[in-house]
Amino acid sequence: MSSKLSNKASEKLMSLLYNATSQKVAPTLPRITKHLYDNNNQTDQNQSSSSYLDTLVKNDWNLKPMIEAVKDLPLRSNTHLHSNILKFNCVNSFITANDFKSIYPNYPERTYSIIPKQDESIVPTTNHSDLQFNVIKSRQALNLQFQHSYYLIFPNYIQACVYYNEVLHKTINGFELTDFQFVDPTEQELKNMISPHYQTYSLSPGLFPSKTNISTIKFNHLFPSNQQSQLVKDITALTSIKSEPSSTYTLEQAHTPHPNYNLLIDLINPNIRGNMVLVKNLPFGLSKHTLPRLLWNYDLNDRNPIISIIKDPKHQINTSLIKFKNPTNAQRFFRNFHGKKWDKFQHHQKEKILYDPILCEIIN
Repeated sequence: MSSKLSNKASEKLMSLLYNATSQKVAPTLPRITKHLYDNNNQTDQNQSSSSYLDTLVKNDWNLKPMIEAVKDLPLRSNTHLHSNILKFNCVNSFITANDFKSIYPNYPERTYSIIPKQDESIVPTTNHSDLQFNVIKSRQALNLQFQHSYYLIFPNYIQACVYYNEVLHKTINGFELTDFQFVDPTEQELKNMISPHYQTYSLSPGLFPSKTNISTIKFNHLFPSNQQSQLVKDITALTSIKSEPSSTYTLEQAHTPHPNYNLLIDLINPNIRGNMVLVKNLPFGLSKHTLPRLLWNYDLNDRNPIISIIKDPKHQINTSLIKFKNPTNAQRFFRNFHGKKWDKFQHHQKEKILYDPILCEIIN
């Protein structure tokens, strides 16, 4: 029995397909025609007309200006704040900055152009670049434990809106991106973004008991007194900058940094964080000279390269922060030690090796 359609049925099907497709294509034809004719009049003798068709294939003609991302935000209670910081609540602690960047759609699949368009009939000939933003994992300032959220810091509110709309309902490591919040850099949020361990100095031993409730401590008191003066000024200046709502935005504003952006980047130190590795499950009983001798061929930070974060033999928790001079050495250490069992290194002192393997995490 043949499954081939009759001629009459085929013609009817083609007619239905044509009617459905023509309705979708018709609104775009004038824009494509205008684009081709306008560019044809400006074509140089040495320039091939195929280059204009290439721009159409790249979806240039269909991209919205960046400022339209503001009005395209979904109507939710957490989208009213005009901030350049997005907070993503998630229990998965293994999401990286590259994960957040890789889900941003490729160029032909984007909805918004991140190059200003003064006239919709003009298609930019320069390459569109990706959005630039920093990803900070929310951590408790003293013990660096993950606080079930991530902060995405953008140069301004409009670019944050572009990212919000482009990745909404996408999935990252099995979690759907629907739980974004716009947040201001308040003291409470900064407690999860900044830590005294990231600075060139370290906390004084015994400054805070292991069971200290950080929520009861003034944020500036977490830092040594000799550093508090400038820190207080920076935090005060940062928290005093409020996100001002606006009914309209311009293309110029889409590329103008938020007033808090530069100060916030200075405080979170994204470049310094990449030089640090949080190491769990090192054995107890290591002398202060053992790790530096083991890591003789790594460029460790000259000052306070190894900081003990948590040392609790009763609960078998041993966490340290190792600082390197550059991210290359930090990544090399991660590759060589993450997931490995500890090989006994000391001979004069017994090491109490934990059952679990060594776990490493580059700070972000």
